[in-house]
Amino acid sequence: MIHFSLLTFTGRKRWGKIRLWNFLSEFKQRHDGLYTIFGDFNEVREEADRFGTIFNPIEANHFNNFINNGGLIDMPIGGRRFTWMKKSGTKMSLIDRFLISHVVAGIFHDARLDAFNRGWSDHVPLFFHVDSKDFGHIPFKVFSSWMQRDGFKTFVEKSWIEDDMNVYFVLENAKAEAKN
Repeated sequence: MIHFSLLTFTGRKRWGKIRLWNFLSEFKQRHDGLYTIFGDFNEVREEADRFGTIFNPIEANHFNNFINNGGLIDMPIGGRRFTWMKKSGTKMSLIDRFLISHVVAGIFHDARLDAFNRGWSDHVPLFFHVDSKDFGHIPFKVFSSWMQRDGFKTFVEKSWIEDDMNVYFVLENAKAEAKN
């Protein structure tokens, strides 16, 4: 399956935004694949995504329809509430987004999106990364509720002493016994 990564910048005019979102929706319908669409969308999804600026519910509705109808997920951003700020700090908005398809979310279920300090720009840099920590098969888990079961502690002690097995097999037997 092909992975499409699309960087976008949307102008401020409503017709330009809708035209781009329609183009991206049609492209996505014609080309089956994995999608990451990211960049400056110049639009917010809800009123809480703006500070010091006027919220337009009609434009937000168009943007939300593009995301929802396109089967996209708006990645939550860690580190910052807003991605754009007027230099004076009187106006702020969450207009930079990283949208992924559900298939991408399933493949990269450990994906994260973090925002850094904005520095010299009026936009914050966004960092998409996958924090996958796979330490292999988990050989054994103990639930605290098992400790409350009558005879569990005795069973573990008895297995440990009487069975000439390694610790892994003793604990696996204890786990099986606890489930019964």
